[in-house]
Amino acid sequence: MSATKTSLNLSQNSSYRQTRIFLFAGFGGLLLLMVVLGLSAISSMYQIELREEMIRQEYLIRDRALESLRSNTYVSGTCIRDFLLASSDRAAAVSKAQFLDKQHQIEARLGEYQKLATAEAREPFARFSEELRTWFTAMDPVLGWDAAARHSRG
Repeated sequence: MSATKTSLNLSQNSSYRQTRIFLFAGFGGLLLLMVVLGLSAISSMYQIELREEMIRQEYLIRDRALESLRSNTYVSGTCIRDFLLASSDRAAAVSKAQFLDKQHQIEARLGEYQKLATAEAREPFARFSEELRTWFTAMDPVLGWDAAARHSRG
């Protein structure tokens, strides 16, 4: 009976050891899998962060270009108003020169923004550009007015 008991104990010990080895291997595999997935998640988050930063930079560049267009358009309107209200030819010439300078800046910014515009912004931007150019064309005859014409028509 003692031999069978010893044999039974050895068999249980061996089975116990195998179970422990399988459990450690399984647990180790799970830990390894968690590490790999964690590193993969970190890598994915880094790629998302890089893409987000690139999108933010593109947005800021487009926003600055649009803000420059807005402010230059506003200032050009102020220059035309000053030109029309100028009491002297010298003041009118200064306002005219400022308007023409703003017109050149706006035309340059239009070209810059056209390259930056997203697909969905191209059509509204094309309409805006056309309307702005129409306004500049309408201002061309006004810029040739002398003091009497400015005071009577302005």
